[in-house]
Amino acid sequence: MTVMAIGMMAVFGTLWMTNDVIDQSRDEAEARLLAERHMVSLLVRPAGDLNSACGTEGRFNWEEKVQATKVPDAVRIIVTVRWRARGRPESLELVSLRETD
Repeated sequence: MTVMAIGMMAVFGTLWMTNDVIDQSRDEAEARLLAERHMVSLLVRPAGDLNSACGTEGRFNWEEKVQATKVPDAVRIIVTVRWRARGRPESLELVSLRETD
């Protein structure tokens, strides 16, 4: 009986860990898609329309930053997505350079 109880605890523990990994993978995939969508939008937008912005989409907070660089006629674009998972803050950041001319 004790062996069976230990075995069941091991099975339930494995299932719980697997579910946690699946949730984490799903969150990261959704955050990456959101960040990539914002990055593409900034990369194809006319240079005169480049501005920093932020907002919320579902349970994800996103931020677009457009920063000057030392490279002439170029800006740094940073897209950050933040969310909470299992009570902890999580984030994902994409960075790119873009010509302004």
